[in-house]
Amino acid sequence: MKELNLEEIQFVEALLRQKGLQKKLLREEWLDHICCELEGRMAEGLTFAQALETIWPVYEQANFRKIERHTLRQRQWGRLQKQLPYGLSTLLGICLLFLVFVGDGIAQNPHFYGPVSSEVNASWGGQWLRAAKGTPIRAAAAGRVWQVGLADACLGNFIIIAHQTGAYTLYAHLGEVGVQTGQSVGLHTPLGRIGSHRQGMYFEIFLSQEAFAQSGFERSVP
Repeated sequence: MKELNLEEIQFVEALLRQKGLQKKLLREEWLDHICCELEGRMAEGLTFAQALETIWPVYEQANFRKIERHTLRQRQWGRLQKQLPYGLSTLLGICLLFLVFVGDGIAQNPHFYGPVSSEVNASWGGQWLRAAKGTPIRAAAAGRVWQVGLADACLGNFIIIAHQTGAYTLYAHLGEVGVQTGQSVGLHTPLGRIGSHRQGMYFEIFLSQEAFAQSGFERSVP
C-alpha cells in the first residue's frame, strides 16, 4: 500500500487544526484514520488530491470541537476509574456498558467521532492502538479465526476472530499475521505483530455478524 509523504501528512494535519481539533494526541488519532483512508484510495489509483477531494466532505460535516470535549471527558473518566477500588470501578464499568449497548441498542461511531467513511463506506467505530514495531498482538478472547487478509486496500493485513458469544473482533493494519482461517485461538493467543504502519494497529469489536455487516467492512474482505 502506498504511504503518504511528510508534506501530505502535514497538509491533512493543517486541515484538522483549521476544523478546531487542537489537542495534539486527539489530532494524531484522527490523522491516523484519515491517512489510512487516503492511502486506501491512492492504492486504487487516485492521486493524493483526488483522494482528499473524495473523502474530505464527510469529515467536513464533523463537529470536531464537540468531539474533542467528549473524548476528553471519556479520558478523565478513565483516569478516575483507575483511582477507584477494583470492585467499585468494575461495577461502574458494567453499568456504563449496559447504558451503551442495552440502553441505546447499538453503539455507533458517529456518537463519538462524527461520521467517518472509507473506500468501502465503512464505519470506523474502533480504536487505533499505538505500540512499537514488533510488539506481539494477542487475542482479546477465545474464538475461531474467521477471516485473514493481506495487503487489503482498506484494512491492510488483518485478522477477524469469531467468538462463542456471537461477537467478532477485528485486528487491522498488522505487520505480521501468524494465524490461519479456521484456527482456534484462546485468550491472549499470539495472532501476529505490530508493523511499521504508523506504529500501531486498528482494533474494533462487533457484537454480532449483523453489526459487522452494517459496518461496511464485510465488503472489503473475501
